[in-house]
Amino acid sequence: MLKVMHERDAEVYRVLKNMKCVKEVYRILGEFPLFVIMQARDPFNLGLHIDAIREISNVTGIWHILVSNDDNLSEAKMGLSEICGSALG
Repeated sequence: MLKVMHERDAEVYRVLKNMKCVKEVYRILGEFPLFVIMQARDPFNLGLHIDAIREISNVTGIWHILVSNDDNLSEAKMGLSEICGSALG
């Protein structure tokens, strides 16, 4: 889920739709106006994709959840990425 500058969600949405790693993007109501579904081959590439999203102009916060269909649940993690202060407040 992404936080963006006020009234910039449409602009960020268009950028995300053109990224190869992004499978789906939804505009939603609330504190996080964009919900993004990405796919990566491995954790390293996922990190690179998240870093690329951090670099998008007007993105101010990222809340990410790693979902895995792998049987090894110890590999699945969730966390909060902060850009400009806390993404939650």
